[in-house]
Amino acid sequence: MRRLEPRTGRGLVLTPPPPYQRRSVPPADPLTLPEGGTQVTKAELITLLVMAVGLWLLIQFTGLKFWHAAVVFAAGFYLATSAAGSQLSDLASRILATFGH
Repeated sequence: MRRLEPRTGRGLVLTPPPPYQRRSVPPADPLTLPEGGTQVTKAELITLLVMAVGLWLLIQFTGLKFWHAAVVFAAGFYLATSAAGSQLSDLASRILATFGH
């Protein structure tokens, strides 16, 4: 490894590379999540399943094209992550509360 000489900032000084240290990685445990991972709840899985079945029904029986649905979902995720996401969530919960849910 080459570095600049610290006192003058000119000539190159050759230094040996640091010794290679092999890290032992433990085998992955399927029951624990890696650091920073999130666990999927049953409610999220059920919501995903209902959306998938609804999408399949719309494609099969109304002539919806898959790419149309993909664009709508992408726009929905964009809106949910934007600054308007919390306002839209609040609006949806107020509409549901109006109908008693």
